Amino acid sequence: MNRFFLRILSVLALLLPLTANAAPVDEYPNGPITAVCTYSVGSQTDVQARICAMPAEKYFGQPIVILNKAGAGGLTGWNWFMDRGSRDGLTMTVYNLPNFIAQSIVKKNAKYSIRTLEPLANFAADPVVLFVSKDSPFNSVSDLVEFARKNPGKVTLNGSGLFVGHHIAL
Repeated sequence: MNRFFLRILSVLALLLPLTANAAPVDEYPNGPITAVCTYSVGSQTDVQARICAMPAEKYFGQPIVILNKAGAGGLTGWNWFMDRGSRDGLTMTVYNLPNFIAQSIVKKNAKYSIRTLEPLANFAADPVVLFVSKDSPFNSVSDLVEFARKNPGKVTLNGSGLFVGHHIAL
């Protein structure tokens, strides 16, 4: 018998006892999967999570339940996930990267950080767009910034909350 083949058999024989109690991979997931969305029903993140859940349900063979825990730009839901989220591998959270990072740095009551959660998939891009009225005198961001510098307090900006992507961009 070939020595290489004998070495392979020896390694497999040593590894076999380690797999005796291991559950087959096809048993996971063994129940519904919960995706905690840290924004309200109908928000962009919620809609994106629901769109992604449809093909994921077929892939996993289990229903995916979206659980909305909205508040404080995601802080409420992420803290809930860290405190009470399941550790059985059947509960995950959905997060917006800028919001998640900024709040975990700025908010002292954030129970999460980039060290406590592991991203599995990037399922959407959320470009931040700056709009002005069609009849606006501004034709570029430079025009707007120049006007704002010369006229403090006369430019109004809007976004979706503090320490979220739009706030960071503004």
